[in-house]
Amino acid sequence: MFPLLAAAVLLEATYLNRMADGPVWEMVESQVTRCRTYWWSTLLHVQNYMNPTFTCIGQTWYLAIDVQLHILSPIVLFWVLLGKKRIAWAALLSSLAAILIASTTYIFIKEFPSIMSGHPDRVMDYAVNYYMNTLTRASPFFVGMLFGYIVKTKKLEMSKITTACYWVAAFSLSTFIIYTSYPISQPDWDNQLADSLYNSFIRPLWALFIGSMIFACCNGYGGPINWFLSLSVWKLQSRMSYGIYLFHYGLMSAVNFSAIAPAFFSVKSVVFKFLAHYSLSFVVTFFLVLVIDAPCSTLFKLLLGGGAKKPHKKEIEEDQTKDVEKTA
Repeated sequence: MFPLLAAAVLLEATYLNRMADGPVWEMVESQVTRCRTYWWSTLLHVQNYMNPTFTCIGQTWYLAIDVQLHILSPIVLFWVLLGKKRIAWAALLSSLAAILIASTTYIFIKEFPSIMSGHPDRVMDYAVNYYMNTLTRASPFFVGMLFGYIVKTKKLEMSKITTACYWVAAFSLSTFIIYTSYPISQPDWDNQLADSLYNSFIRPLWALFIGSMIFACCNGYGGPINWFLSLSVWKLQSRMSYGIYLFHYGLMSAVNFSAIAPAFFSVKSVVFKFLAHYSLSFVVTFFLVLVIDAPCSTLFKLLLGGGAKKPHKKEIEEDQTKDVEKTA
């Protein structure tokens, strides 16, 4: 994970501003300046607290929160790994409840809007104190830990009717989450209680939907969803996803901010831009994974695991004996 992040920081601090030019190219130059000044906070995964308004590679606030929560997770995992189910369940549920109570209390006190677009005067406060805050983002992580433990320890058996009801409930939840965002994004929306409830629970509910979908697929009840998600076509893209996440924004900035004429919005143009940006990001990521990430991953495995273990002499002799018996 670190080599690609370091490469992204290096490229953004050195090469990005040399890729093109344009009337609003100073937007790209400001990104370069931030990376040259605050590269260290990005590599240490503390940029969401140290310099949240001047982040190098802006989208890595999510990576910082993820790393911070992984560092804190042993506090809960210690009790889970004791091997006693009651203690494990108590640790997982109490940690989830504690983080929900803490984040909900904080959100209700601060009275954040549910989205940024309708409150331009509060954009920075919303982004720094809510959107990039580890406390307000922790609940989906703990929902994921809970489902990880369930998948590991529980075997689900359901009838066809129960399976159908399970999926209806799951997709009803996802539909509710998606369409809830419509009324709160209207210009005349003004309901602070609903905003606070939305900010507190919409993301853990989405994690609940994703976790329930994974749980069903792992237990053989995924049907066409499991088939689709298990297609081999996703293997390469999943391998590239982290790199695309790191590099896509810088590449998009270089393309968009080098424009010398206004762009007219249409569905076709948006689809075309999406495919173009995705293809460019994929090609760049593929090259950097081959040159940087794959060699570093192999090197780390050799250093940490001592390389591939050689089979014992006894195992070799047993295999040879089996081969002789088969040919006899």
